[in-house]
Amino acid sequence: MQNDKIIIKWSLFKKVFYNNPAMLFKTEELAERIIEKEYFNVWNMPIDAQINTNDIEEFDDDEEQDENIFKTNEKFEKAISSVEVDFVLKDNDTFQTQIKHNVVQQVDLFAEGKETYIHMQVDSYMKYFKDAINWYISKYKVPTQQVAFVKNTASLEDKAFLTQQYFTDPNVRLIVNPHFVYTSDEFDGSKTMDFVANGFLWDKTLQKLVDLSYVTTTKRINYYKFYFIHNVIKSQGIFNGYINNYSLVMINPAAAFLKTIKQGSMQFYEAFAAHPADAKPTKSKATKTLENIRDIDFIARCSGCATLFNYANIFDYNSGYNFFNAISENFIPEISSTKLNKEADIETASPHTLALRLDSNNIDELMKVWRYYDREKLKIDKTFLPKFDNLVKIFQKAYLEFRNEDTLNWNAIKYFYSVEGLKNSSLVDEWLLDRHGNYSSGKNSTSINIPPIYTGVERNILAKYIIGPNFDLYTYKIYSDKEKRDIVSMLNKINRVKNVPNYLNIEALNIIKPLHLRDKRICWYDYEGFMDVYPILDFVAPYAQIINQVSVIVTKNGIEQEKQNIVVDTKNIQLLDLVKIIIAVYANKADYYVVYNKSYENARNKDVVKLVNAYTLNKDKDLKYQIFVDQMTELLGKNYKIIFEQMVNHINNNTIDLLDVFKGKSINTYDETYPHIFEPESGEVSDYSHPENISLFKEGFKSLQILAKNSFKYTIENLAPHNKVHFLNIQWLKGYSSIKTVEKYITNFDLPLKTKITPYKELVIQKGTMAMEKATLRYCNLIGDQTWNNSQVPELKRYCENDVRAMIMVYELIMYVARLIHPEIDEYEYKLESTDLNYFIDKNTNKLITKTP
Repeated sequence: MQNDKIIIKWSLFKKVFYNNPAMLFKTEELAERIIEKEYFNVWNMPIDAQINTNDIEEFDDDEEQDENIFKTNEKFEKAISSVEVDFVLKDNDTFQTQIKHNVVQQVDLFAEGKETYIHMQVDSYMKYFKDAINWYISKYKVPTQQVAFVKNTASLEDKAFLTQQYFTDPNVRLIVNPHFVYTSDEFDGSKTMDFVANGFLWDKTLQKLVDLSYVTTTKRINYYKFYFIHNVIKSQGIFNGYINNYSLVMINPAAAFLKTIKQGSMQFYEAFAAHPADAKPTKSKATKTLENIRDIDFIARCSGCATLFNYANIFDYNSGYNFFNAISENFIPEISSTKLNKEADIETASPHTLALRLDSNNIDELMKVWRYYDREKLKIDKTFLPKFDNLVKIFQKAYLEFRNEDTLNWNAIKYFYSVEGLKNSSLVDEWLLDRHGNYSSGKNSTSINIPPIYTGVERNILAKYIIGPNFDLYTYKIYSDKEKRDIVSMLNKINRVKNVPNYLNIEALNIIKPLHLRDKRICWYDYEGFMDVYPILDFVAPYAQIINQVSVIVTKNGIEQEKQNIVVDTKNIQLLDLVKIIIAVYANKADYYVVYNKSYENARNKDVVKLVNAYTLNKDKDLKYQIFVDQMTELLGKNYKIIFEQMVNHINNNTIDLLDVFKGKSINTYDETYPHIFEPESGEVSDYSHPENISLFKEGFKSLQILAKNSFKYTIENLAPHNKVHFLNIQWLKGYSSIKTVEKYITNFDLPLKTKITPYKELVIQKGTMAMEKATLRYCNLIGDQTWNNSQVPELKRYCENDVRAMIMVYELIMYVARLIHPEIDEYEYKLESTDLNYFIDKNTNKLITKTP
């Protein structure tokens, strides 16, 4: 009988740690699958009409984005494994890659954009892979003739065979892309599972297995991956005793933080431990601690070095928390508290920080003299892991029960997610013993623990699938962490939020008040940017976004005066291009600037100022910096640094953010930000929730209608049940605030606004990620000149201008609602003389007035 093998790689294996065997297999494109058929199969009705597969990415607009160019998933692994690569030794004893896949230079990107973009990622991946190999060879002085490669395109059997062959070859020291395969015992007759682990490098001399990371921070997940590699090797049995250390080659976190990496190049670091938390480290905000110390602390945690300090407060590679020692003892570190030692001699930090800034490769040397952790207060707990054999049994049983089902098993999914606590494997243990009672205990359980492997819309759609019609797809931000683990609490929160009516607070008008000033020039603008794992310019961090496109519309008293659409050719982008973009935004010193989410635009503006300063500071070190200085002098004069920074400060300091009208603000800090409307009167509720300041409305056919004020009880609890207050609250948005979601609201009700945009779904480029894709493809020279100029640039301009007109339309929405309630707003729009006055409601006449706050 033929043996049926099932392949289990890391991208699949890691799911087992979330204790839901029913979600191990066939969960690719989960959100789309639930929307298209799985929800109907369980609840006998389609999912909410407002949500569809085209909206999925837009519902992630408000979620935090991570460094995700290289996502470790099945699709990307498949793309990499199909690429035939030769590593060619050059005269300077470095390896270069020759990629043999076919990439058409002149591509019809509208038809094949996704496929081409995948190839672009493969190119970047292979360049990074090659550079990391050369860096390691240089660091450890490995003779290039002692390096052997296991080809990606080889069969699994050949990869394992080559690894064993190179292991026994005395002339090979370093094995690139080693593969280890553990074949399980047979189950269900003739089936077996091949657990396949591959490393980046195997240094036989140092008895070290090295993995490769594509980001600037370590996380606890790095321990989990080494657990997988360790146990596959151990179970295989061939190489036991020959690997006694694990490390991780990553982007140098100090170089990334200090932005010392040059354009198109990379600096690496070898980590022997990881930051023992799921989330990325953040820089300490302890202002009483010197910033130099906080900088080094941040770098120490990103690099995993902070985990390697022993209780004598000495940096120790052989710490019990390093990758190899922790995994050998079958545990993963988990941080419980972090504390910088305030009593340390902080003066000695400055020279070390200076050395770090001069040479960002000396992290380890810095750590050896670092004494600023209070080890007694830097507590690290241990999470002990299950036996590998037990996890193999879970995969085998899950494969038999769930792999070949046509649909997801709702009963099983809900049963496993009903456990209290993500690390609780008790229900999985019962299931292994067939004591789950046909998953009956999960049906009525109110506990729900959806793991962090699902984020954004996927998590929300999965919760909808599990809970059913009563669960509305509000942003997950309305729930506290405790509420997210209990179905009843989530449904109660939804019902409370649903009872909050559509309302406009008078403060919305105060946010846009500068736009009502007479004869002021208003610049509406929107950036698009792109990024790559390699810095696009000198003094730019890996993955840092660089602006390459702007649309600018200048209005005066509501009338369009001028328009510019600029798209920089990313193939040859220079810092001067970014400067010219900002000069276009400056628009001869417009009075005010309007964006949607100013944190992005303002940050990009500041980034360019820093780059201008860095190029100027280093003008004597490289001819290209001197050329830039000469260009800036010609453009703005010899005081260009001061002039340009003044331009950026003027833009940022006079920017109005329309997002402030829609985005929820914490009630805990609200009174500090907007004190003039948050002054409680004795015995009464605060002004924020006073009926005079709040007006209710509902949607009608092609219009909005005002509701009677007495139809709602005005209290903070009723207006902000999720502890967030809004100036314009619209139920239809379900707590989301992206401009595209607001645009869909306007379009859905066909509101009679003066400005109309092209619906995004009718554009060729429909969202920012698509614009970024095109810019990145051009940067990688995967779009030819003719295609770029004739096809891409016009569509990029059309999309970006549409975004700016969408902002104008959103402003008109705010004014439309205000005008329904207070038609006297027309007496003030474009007629105000000063921003010293604020909008208020006269208590006697209920009319809109202006007065000093």
